[in-house]
Amino acid sequence: IVLASRIYVIAGGSGSGKTTLLNLVRRSPCANAVVPAKYSNRPNRGSGDDVVHVEDDINSSEYSFVYSMQDNFYGFRLSEIVDPLKKGENVFLVLSDIRVISQFKAFFGNFVSVVYLFRNMSEEEFEGIMEERRSRQNDSNSKGINIRRNRHYLIQRQYIENIALFD
Repeated sequence: IVLASRIYVIAGGSGSGKTTLLNLVRRSPCANAVVPAKYSNRPNRGSGDDVVHVEDDINSSEYSFVYSMQDNFYGFRLSEIVDPLKKGENVFLVLSDIRVISQFKAFFGNFVSVVYLFRNMSEEEFEGIMEERRSRQNDSNSKGINIRRNRHYLIQRQYIENIALFD
């Protein structure tokens, strides 16, 4: 079975499995998957980083669907989403900004399916995931765990309040 040409948005909080799912999709030949670059001015996180680092202004006209998270900006290039669709390929994105998910749905209409991943985990499990990620990225800033934890709960609440966006 080959999926129809669509945009699949994978959303969820930190540690929910977004990147794990995306990696599984990438390896599946029936997914016919393309993962467009996500551009950001955030610091490089080392191996396994899922963004293309740019020094430019992400708010420039070169990028569409721009959003900010933790003082960093992110954006996609419209052509890197539209061109694969024209070739009959499926576009998969990891995106956790409700406003931008709404923009995707408004712009692309029925070509967009949004999946929210929820992982019920204890505080200890969450901190373990964040510590492992921090050590893998050689990050000595423990403040980031608290920021991610707060954002994790905020994202859950936002998704519950905007449940109609999800398929």
